[in-house]
Amino acid sequence: MIALPQLAPCFIKSSLVPKHWDESTIYEIIHSTEYAYDQSIQSSEHWLRLTPTQDNHQTLLDFALHLRPETSLHAFHDAYGNEVLHFSLKQPYQRLMMETRCTVAVMEGRNLDRVQLQRPTAWSPLEYASLQHLMLADPLPEQQLRILTDYARQFLEEARGEIIPTIDAINQTIFRDFTYKPGSTVVGTSVFEVFEKRQGVCQDFTNLMLCLLRILNIPALYRTGYIYTGEENESHIAPDASHAWVEVFLPRIGWCGWDPTNGSRAGTDHVRLAAGRSSYEATPTSGTIYTPFQSEILTVHVKVKRRGALDHEL
Repeated sequence: MIALPQLAPCFIKSSLVPKHWDESTIYEIIHSTEYAYDQSIQSSEHWLRLTPTQDNHQTLLDFALHLRPETSLHAFHDAYGNEVLHFSLKQPYQRLMMETRCTVAVMEGRNLDRVQLQRPTAWSPLEYASLQHLMLADPLPEQQLRILTDYARQFLEEARGEIIPTIDAINQTIFRDFTYKPGSTVVGTSVFEVFEKRQGVCQDFTNLMLCLLRILNIPALYRTGYIYTGEENESHIAPDASHAWVEVFLPRIGWCGWDPTNGSRAGTDHVRLAAGRSSYEATPTSGTIYTPFQSEILTVHVKVKRRGALDHEL
């Protein structure tokens, strides 16, 4: 793990713990990222979506960002409500290191077991206008789209048009029938390739589930964040890593998460970072390098522990 003990944080946030939060769902998180280049970079620009979401179900208690090289930051919110930290580097460097340390309290969302929502959904004009782009599947060759459409419709038919059972079934089927296999896909691997090979990682399973939901005109977002896997990393797939899952907008309820990598609904063990229509819009770190280079090595480490478990590291 990258450690920057001598470098003062360049961005800090803090707030009080709400009285109704359960201590068992307050997490301390360290997220370290390093980019190493084969030659000196003269100029670059970067965007970070590393600040956890704040709303009725999640509170950011403290947050600190350490950067090397040091520079000034500009904070703003993007179209999806994500807090974005932007900075530029004009001095030469070969290594860029970023480390965030934060404490987040997560509260249980609404129990969906007794909620009944039937297709077709009667969206209000305002809802439809704002959600329409989240109901459109990415362009695919006609034959591939037909195969995926037939596959998706089976879930809706078996659930007799009920939305939540349809989502549950897709989520659990991907978990059951697809193999979590790091290294089996690359950034450019298509949804249909993942569907055919029946293997991938959390980003691939999230993209596939998004595609199937949007084929059924169910509005869905790509969500990035962290998952608490237990102190021994045994309770979930994808331990000690940034994670990805799906969020669906449900009428009169709002956004709710499903995690196809683990076959579960997103709960108090999921800490939300950023959301977007695609992984590109929700990626934790992105940037533009204005200097030619031959190779880039990216190293990422994440630790998620219940509060107090990281005291020896912090």
